[in-house]
Order: sequence, then C-alpha cells, then structure tokens
Amino acid sequence: MKRIRETVAPYVTDRDLRWEVHIDDTPRELWSVDGRKPPAEGSEEEQRWARENRSSIPTETGGAR
Repeated sequence: MKRIRETVAPYVTDRDLRWEVHIDDTPRELWSVDGRKPPAEGSEEEQRWARENRSSIPTETGGAR
C-alpha cells in the first residue's frame, strides 16, 4: 500500500483529490492479461511473466516471441 500511495500521490493526493484502491483475489480462470489467459501457477512461464513484468505468447520451446 505504501508503494501505491507514493505512486498515486503526485497525480491524485497532492491535488487534493480523493481516491481508493480495491484488491481482489479473482480466480485465475476469470481473468486475462492483454487478452491472454495466465500461465499455470508456479510454472516457468508464470515466472517469466513476472520477471519480464508483461504477458507474452509462448513459443514451442516455452520462451516468448
């Protein structure tokens, strides 16, 4: 939450605007990133998404294109 407050502050808080944040633990089968279904939890593909901080299409060898 500290990181969110620090990121939002210059655009919202410092301008005396009110804001709120909502965090939800949505089941994986109900969400997507850039229109792509998330990789299996704990998989190497999921770790790559996290490391690269983006979604990507896997190649046959499991890497991104």
